[in-house]
Amino acid sequence: LDYAKDEEFPAIDGVLSASNKVVLVAYDRLLDGQEQTGFLSEVMRRNAGKNIEFRVIPLVYEMVRIFPINPKLIANTRIFLNFIRKVGFDLIKDSSEYTLFIDGDEVAEPQRLLRWKNECRTEANSLRLANYYYFREPVYRADRLEYSPTLVRNSNLEALYRKDPLRFINMPHERNDYLIKPSEKIDEVFFHHFSWVRTKEEMLTKVKNWGHREQRNWQDLVENEFSHEFSGKDFIHGYNYRRVPNLFDIKL
Repeated sequence: LDYAKDEEFPAIDGVLSASNKVVLVAYDRLLDGQEQTGFLSEVMRRNAGKNIEFRVIPLVYEMVRIFPINPKLIANTRIFLNFIRKVGFDLIKDSSEYTLFIDGDEVAEPQRLLRWKNECRTEANSLRLANYYYFREPVYRADRLEYSPTLVRNSNLEALYRKDPLRFINMPHERNDYLIKPSEKIDEVFFHHFSWVRTKEEMLTKVKNWGHREQRNWQDLVENEFSHEFSGKDFIHGYNYRRVPNLFDIKL
């Protein structure tokens, strides 16, 4: 979980009504060492009584205890992403036929997701769900779709992990590696990805901690982005954006 504003947690609220069970797994601190315990305690307090299981993991130490690996690999932040999803999957795999993997900045329209779930008929072992993509403010939507939320049949995924217990650690492409054939793409859009909808300070925190942090000089790109008004194009993918309503009333 890395996206919640004020008193609302839209990523949680978006999936509750369509889920047998929601599992929220988070580390107790960010990769730069910033503690998250206060924030996570508030998330738990405000969602008390809901059908949610929370699990907070001590960063690094728990992972090394369970998966003794070369310490040099700890520098690869994707390991942390893969591991935390493995923990979540183990907590939810016996509760349903499929597991939906989303991040804390991927928000569903609850009623549309529930309707799709009730109407969907598929033999696929995995599905990639379309999402809108946003940048800087919740009113700037990209001119193309992405497919981030991933739905996977639990029995097939579990079979792979039994065959290769370190599969989650070794995956180079995160959720794309969950796409067990036959796989489908769902083009109906009811998810919204607010990955880069942040203030300058929040965006700087993101680029210090996300899985691609070694690929480019992200801090300079963020500084440059906020040195002027939004140009209508992002510095990550080069997408173009148009203005849309603030559907979830997200405030920065």
